[in-house]
Amino acid sequence: RTRAAGHRAVDDETVTRAVDVAICAGTTLFLAIVVWLHVARPDVDPMIHGVSRYAAGPNGFALTTAFSALAVATMASAWSLRQNRDGGLRVSESALWTAAASLTVVVLLPLRPDSPGRTEYAAHQVAGALFFIGATIGGRGIASSLSSSHVRVAARVASSLTTVFLIAFFACVVV
Repeated sequence: RTRAAGHRAVDDETVTRAVDVAICAGTTLFLAIVVWLHVARPDVDPMIHGVSRYAAGPNGFALTTAFSALAVATMASAWSLRQNRDGGLRVSESALWTAAASLTVVVLLPLRPDSPGRTEYAAHQVAGALFFIGATIGGRGIASSLSSSHVRVAARVASSLTTVFLIAFFACVVV
């Protein structure tokens, strides 16, 4: 396809590939950095305080990079779901956009080592919770939009396990 004066339009396949790369690269980068932080920062127990505590200290830039990469991957997932939905996945798409926006707030309001208490970081904590809720709801939508029934079942099981893990995690952090 072409536009006016010889400018080529970007075809849908190229955009879809770029979005797929953004999803895979962002998610992989996030996971790699968080695994590295688990090793590099044994003083932080993410099961008690959450991975946001990695931002407080010498490797805060790494967590900011990880969360930014995951926010991009989440936005790309929302865009992809929008392009591939048949009209029944609006809630899932909206949940993914909410998750991406919430994670952006987490990036903009990182935890610092001189934290005076939970109230200063209420926006960070609420945004983190909204990210997890949105990502879980969005993940269910992605699972239901997959074409292969075997993959769909596996994705739904993974999404359900993630939901259970998140509920348990928040119970540990709040209590």
